[in-house]
Amino acid sequence: MTTVARTSQPGETAIRFSAGRTVAPSPVGDLLDIDSVALRLGVSNRYVRRLVAERRIAYVKIGHLVRFDAVDVARWINDNRVDPIRAASNKR
Repeated sequence: MTTVARTSQPGETAIRFSAGRTVAPSPVGDLLDIDSVALRLGVSNRYVRRLVAERRIAYVKIGHLVRFDAVDVARWINDNRVDPIRAASNKR
């Protein structure tokens, strides 16, 4: 028998097995599917799949499923941010 129990940390879950063994929570945060990432980025599912195929975004494979850590998606967004260039002053 397997039971899922909350730990003292909010958002963390530990798994307890009938033998009394407990597995610590995963360091991975919330996992998102392709639809969720596409919605968050405002792009199509096909574009997200292309990012995965080109290995341009971090992802996790669980069997045949592709999942994304929400922290990795936020980091990818930040890493691809293009800041504006300040215009040179035109003082003569």
